[in-house]
Amino acid sequence: NTLGGRYSVKNGEEKLALPFPTMMWLSCPFLHSQISHLEDLGWISVFQKRIFDNIQYRNQMHVAHTLYAEERWSLLSDEDRHFVMQQNWVDSVRNVGVAGIRDFSNVKCLHCHLAHHLSRPHHGNIVGLWTMQLLESTQHEHKDIEHPISSHSTTTETRLLISNYG
Repeated sequence: NTLGGRYSVKNGEEKLALPFPTMMWLSCPFLHSQISHLEDLGWISVFQKRIFDNIQYRNQMHVAHTLYAEERWSLLSDEDRHFVMQQNWVDSVRNVGVAGIRDFSNVKCLHCHLAHHLSRPHHGNIVGLWTMQLLESTQHEHKDIEHPISSHSTTTETRLLISNYG
């Protein structure tokens, strides 16, 4: 089969392979750095509160996570699905959303949400959209995000860099 999973290692001893449900990744070091900075500033909590306080956002994220999980399952061959069932991984592969999230109203990793938004905007991942808007914005309450290579980057340059990677 094509499913290798990942391995859990404890006390130097290799354990069973575990499913790793992430399908979409950010490979741009610049975006990764900027999003890590946003997470350090507490934006996961801000977005979590927005979702908690708004039923429309909760519903939208439920749809986005469901579409993500359905796509993951659809990519598996019959052989892969059989293997997943044998390993008792169906719940972890078929029913979890972005970044392995089980409770679709939770926010876990802005990197994963943005990767989902950029690669599947039609899924409606509002957290990924908010993250992108925040990266593009000069008005967010935690000051401008500096480019890690040059502190002389303008907002326009940052927007061009971001849009080139999106």
